[in-house]
Amino acid sequence: MQDDLRNKESARAKTRLEINYPPGTNAAVLSDLCMGCGDCAAVCPSDLIALDADRFPVVSALENCGRCGLCADVCSHGAIEFNDATLAGLRMTLATERQMSNRLLLK
Repeated sequence: MQDDLRNKESARAKTRLEINYPPGTNAAVLSDLCMGCGDCAAVCPSDLIALDADRFPVVSALENCGRCGLCADVCSHGAIEFNDATLAGLRMTLATERQMSNRLLLK
């Protein structure tokens, strides 16, 4: 019985490594850090992040992810961390938002 459970857990862990997680996610520690709050999914501007059956974030089309870094920015438990690509993306996103805000203020 315990061998069956171990085999199931091992297969599940292997499958977890093959899933598209948000950039900056370490699949090996995801189950320890992710609380399944869904903040990352709520903030994704491209609506690419959803929670799977275990309430872990998955990206439906990683090739369409702009690596804006917003998911890492709102992850308060460290399940999604900034990496070089998401930090650069977040800087670009914030700069664009500042420019848009300035334009609105000047009108």
